Amino acid sequence: MSIELTDLHVRYGHTFAVKGLTLTVPTGSCFGLLGPNGAGKSSTIRCVATTQAPSSGRIMVGGYDVSAAGADVRALLGVVPQGLALYDSLTVNENLRVFGGLYGLAGAALHRRIDWGLELSQLTASRAMRVSALSGGMKRRLNIAVSSAPCTAMFAPGERAKLTLWVDPSHQTEADIVQGLLTKAMMESVFSQIGDPATQRKTFAELRASLGSADAERPELARFLDQGAAFAAENDARAADAGVATTPAEAGGSAMKPPLDVVVETVVAAGPTAHFNGYAHTFAGMLMQFLLFSASAHAKTLFAERTSGTLDRLRMTTASRAQILLGTAAGIGIVSMLASLVIFGAAMVFFDVSLRSGPLAFTCVVVGQAALVGSFALLLAGLADSEKQLDSLGTMTILFLCFVSGAWVPSFMLPGFLQDLGPLVPTRWLLDGMAGATWRGLGLGHALQSMVALFGFSAVFAAIGLRRFRWG
Repeated sequence: MSIELTDLHVRYGHTFAVKGLTLTVPTGSCFGLLGPNGAGKSSTIRCVATTQAPSSGRIMVGGYDVSAAGADVRALLGVVPQGLALYDSLTVNENLRVFGGLYGLAGAALHRRIDWGLELSQLTASRAMRVSALSGGMKRRLNIAVSSAPCTAMFAPGERAKLTLWVDPSHQTEADIVQGLLTKAMMESVFSQIGDPATQRKTFAELRASLGSADAERPELARFLDQGAAFAAENDARAADAGVATTPAEAGGSAMKPPLDVVVETVVAAGPTAHFNGYAHTFAGMLMQFLLFSASAHAKTLFAERTSGTLDRLRMTTASRAQILLGTAAGIGIVSMLASLVIFGAAMVFFDVSLRSGPLAFTCVVVGQAALVGSFALLLAGLADSEKQLDSLGTMTILFLCFVSGAWVPSFMLPGFLQDLGPLVPTRWLLDGMAGATWRGLGLGHALQSMVALFGFSAVFAAIGLRRFRWG
């Protein structure tokens, strides 16, 4: 896969970061782009990776014109960002699966590529570990393996690759450091193989056999090979000491009790509120507030992923920007659905909350809630310019929505003018839908009406978030 740059210019305002760069990287070669700060290295790489459009010039990658076939180019490239653009909450295997899937790999091909990446990074034994538990070096190796998903062409058989370093003469020291790091990486790879006891035994045995009748002529060499074989056999036979796990003893204690038991009985008026269940209302209001703050936290995560380079890596795949953001929103929504089911399940078991409209009506409202929460995260990420601004905007918006919708007190207890605002506030539709599905028992029709309204608000929030989100 060759890379050709012809008269590349990248300009920021009146300043040129790259001016008239022309170079060719042949297929099967390694190419190092070195230079001082501000020389335009990052701008050049972003243009090649299709995340930034050049001011002028032409870029060809693997026979594709970057300006006309960006998706085809991204399908060929494996980009290793400077930062650790990984998902800490996922395992090693799951990170490889996510990024491999984004490059269109599936089924047996994806499994082969994951196994290959694990072997490349020497993380096969750690494939089930979460990234957050890996050492710094292991994360670096995984960072490289994740970027290898599309790079089949780079490792095709053929003549040995040639390494060319284009060096600014004033930065010869940096070039020497790069050469040293490359040598270190190659030696580590070689010694990881020859350090294996089985490989050692085989190597020494083959060398010893190759001496043949020359034993008498080369006694020192024969003795050295015999000692090496014995050393390898000793290493292979040495057993590792077993660790002993200990568990701390549990300490007992006595619990303090109040001097009297308080029995609470609910007194309600007749009419539409006759079956009012305070627990059902409390759980719905607290759950909604928790999920909205969770959406705000997820919006901050998008900012962090943009800063760390994770979003840039995702953009370098064949997935579109809308797919990346909507996929993130969908994931947030699915988590909110699971949280809703768990929390209301506990409410039904321990607090006598009942689904008077049936499970289907409740599920409809929960699905609408999931859409609202996911799109709300996109809305905040699109409207805020910084994490600090997002904190302020998110907190004020959530508190307003919770108050107006009746999350803290039932909506029928709010002043008349606030009740009149109900149709304009998505969270009022959500809480009314929850009330209709639980203590009010208004049936499936009411739940569907709430779900449709929530979908409408979600579509508006998502459209604003997608349009306003800043990728750079």
